[in-house]
Amino acid sequence: MTHANEPHRLIQLLERIAQGERPALTELHDATANRLYVLALMLVATPPWAEQVLQACYVRVWQQARHYRRTTGPAIDWMAMLLRQCAQHLLQGRAGEQARQAQALDQLLDAPREPAHSTALAYNPAPPPSEAASAQPEAARHAPPKRPRRLRLSRQTA
Repeated sequence: MTHANEPHRLIQLLERIAQGERPALTELHDATANRLYVLALMLVATPPWAEQVLQACYVRVWQQARHYRRTTGPAIDWMAMLLRQCAQHLLQGRAGEQARQAQALDQLLDAPREPAHSTALAYNPAPPPSEAASAQPEAARHAPPKRPRRLRLSRQTA
């Protein structure tokens, strides 16, 4: 949908969805999915997650269409807001899962060590912030933060 009355058409579809018309949701999806998918991909960075976010967004549209008001702005903006909320929810859930995995990893690392020729996780922590800041050039201190270091597999030998 790229013609001049698209905003009006999206509003009509949301009104029909609010009344429980499933075909209106299909029409709305067909009209907006490409644009919202691009936004989802920008927010979560991976196609599978973007698809999850998009699906969750249309579920929310179905559930909350009755709350949309024309005075709040264009329908596509309202849908983008729902999409951002879904992306935030997904990313918070992923962060929680990562925290649980890190805790499990800590427990594994604290467990008694296996025999010498086993494969183990090696982690090289960054120096404390005070040491790291003094060792960096001035420009690097004001640069955006880098991603956390990843765990690397290393082979321990006797």
